[in-house]
Amino acid sequence: VKIARAYFLAAAACFFCLAMENALAAHRSMIQGRKRDVSDPPPPPVPHLPDPAVPHPAPQAPAQDSVMAFAGLPTPLQRVPMHLRVWKPRPASVPFLPAQVSVTDTNDIARGPMDLKIVSYNVLAEQLEENTTAGLDPAVASWNARKLLLAEELDSWGADIICLQEVDHYHDFFQPFLAERGYEGVYLPRGGDKPDGCATFWRTQRLQVTRSRGLNFNISQTFDRNNVA
Repeated sequence: VKIARAYFLAAAACFFCLAMENALAAHRSMIQGRKRDVSDPPPPPVPHLPDPAVPHPAPQAPAQDSVMAFAGLPTPLQRVPMHLRVWKPRPASVPFLPAQVSVTDTNDIARGPMDLKIVSYNVLAEQLEENTTAGLDPAVASWNARKLLLAEELDSWGADIICLQEVDHYHDFFQPFLAERGYEGVYLPRGGDKPDGCATFWRTQRLQVTRSRGLNFNISQTFDRNNVA
């Protein structure tokens, strides 16, 4: 009986060992099957479905649309031809903030801070009018009409410094007109095939320029436009 019991226990132990080995082999096979080859394409993303029980914020409008809505303009923003645009005058309630700078006189004696009035305009070069004023009445949009309004506008400000862009009538209009009013100026053409440039004027009763330097931004393959300052 003891011998039979020993054989039975030995057989049961062998059977148990074989069963465990088969189970481990099956588990290893299942793990290897789950491993994805790195060369296989990634599985498609699982779409995320919002839980209807959880409240979600309403979609936000683009920032530009929000700004346009705040300004009372139609959204989405659409480019309107120049001759169809409606221009609104600047409200008188907007305060004028003069710049404070420290200047020196001809003897380099510090005079302390002073208020300066600076204006800047893109005056639209006459040779570039076709790009902007198409469809407008030439009696309003032509250079001969606009230069009278520009003269009135610049004269009304009485600025200490005037910065102008898209200037192509520096020598025959802006320079003599402003020289009669006590200004000196410098002009820097854009170069290349561009017909215009930038001009800066200052009132000689208040300012004296000791040095000026023009900047050309066409300096590399990245900065390759004929812009100046």
